[in-house]
Amino acid sequence: MNLQHQDNEPDLCSRHERLLLLYIVRSFHTNFGRREILREIFQDIPHDPYSKNIIVRHVFIFGKTKNSTLESLIQNESNKYRDIIQEDFMESYTNVSLKTIMAWKWSVEFCGNADYVMVMNDELFVDQYKLVPYLHYQLLQSTRKDRFVACYRYEDSGDVKFFHEVKHVPQNILYKGKRYPRFCNGVGYVAHIFLINKLYIAALDNHVFMPDDAWNGLLSEKLNIELPYSNKFYEFYNPIQKFSSPDYESSVLMFAVTDKRSNRNHVEAIEEKLLTILANRSAKNQGEILYIEHNTDEISYIRVWLIIIAIILCFVLHKKRKYFRRFSIIYFKIWHLCNFF
Repeated sequence: MNLQHQDNEPDLCSRHERLLLLYIVRSFHTNFGRREILREIFQDIPHDPYSKNIIVRHVFIFGKTKNSTLESLIQNESNKYRDIIQEDFMESYTNVSLKTIMAWKWSVEFCGNADYVMVMNDELFVDQYKLVPYLHYQLLQSTRKDRFVACYRYEDSGDVKFFHEVKHVPQNILYKGKRYPRFCNGVGYVAHIFLINKLYIAALDNHVFMPDDAWNGLLSEKLNIELPYSNKFYEFYNPIQKFSSPDYESSVLMFAVTDKRSNRNHVEAIEEKLLTILANRSAKNQGEILYIEHNTDEISYIRVWLIIIAIILCFVLHKKRKYFRRFSIIYFKIWHLCNFF
C-alpha cells in the first residue's frame, strides 16, 4: 500500500526535539468551521504544573476532491495555517480506512518524536485543559507503551446491511465476520506513538475492510493490544449539559461527540457553545493556579531564610549545647508549619 502525499507539512514536528501530543484529525473538505474551532482549542496550552514546556501539534487530513473550487479553498487554508495533509486518493466514506492508515503513517514517518497521538474526527470536541495534564502525568507514571490511553471501547454484533444499503459500501470490502471484534470507536482515541507504529505495520500486512472501527479492532486483536474501558470520558448526546455540570470538574478527561442524533445539523453551534464554556472555566482555573504558584514562591523564600538563619545560629550556639538543642526544636516546628502551608 503506497499512499502518496499531495499536500504535506514534513517539518511540523521535526523542528522540535520532542512533543507530548500530536492531534491528527480526519476532516472533510467542507468542514471549515469545525477546523477553526479545533485550531483555537489546540493552540491553548494549559498552564498547570503538569503542562509546563509542553509542545502540542495538530494536522487535518483529507483525500482528494474532484471539486476544483473546494480544492482551491483547501489550498488557501493550507497556505495560511500550514496544518493540512492530503493524500492521493479520493475522499469518500468508503475510503475512511485509508484515512486511518494515512493518520498512522504520517504520525510514524513525520512525527515519531511525539509521545502520544490522538487520532480523531472533526466532530470530536476536546478539553485540552484536562487531556494535556492527564497525558503528561501518564507519561511520568507509566512506562507502558503498548496500550491505548483513551478509548471508547465498543462491542457489537455489527449491521453489515446498514453499511451496504445506507452508506453504499461495496460488499467486497465489508467485514465478513459474524460479530465485530472489540474496538476503539474511531471518533477519537489516544495511544502512544509506539502503539501507532505497531498498528501501521500491521495495517500494511492485512486486508483493509469496512467499517474502519471493526478493522482497527481486528488489528488490535491480532496484536494483543489492551483496549481500556474509557467510555465515561466521552459524551455523545448531551455535551453542553455535561460540560456545564458541576460534576464535570471532577472528571479526569472529557470528550464531546457533537454530531449525534438531533445535534447533527448544529455541530458548529454546539462546539462554539462548548468553547465558550471551556474558555470561561479555564480562565477561572488559570487565576487559581497562578495564585497558588505565587503563594508557593513566598513560602519557598521563607524556607530559604530559615535555613540561612539556622546555619548562622548553629555556628554561634555550637558551644552551648543546651541552647542549641532548644533552638533546634523550635526551628523544626517552624519548618513543619511551613510545609503544612
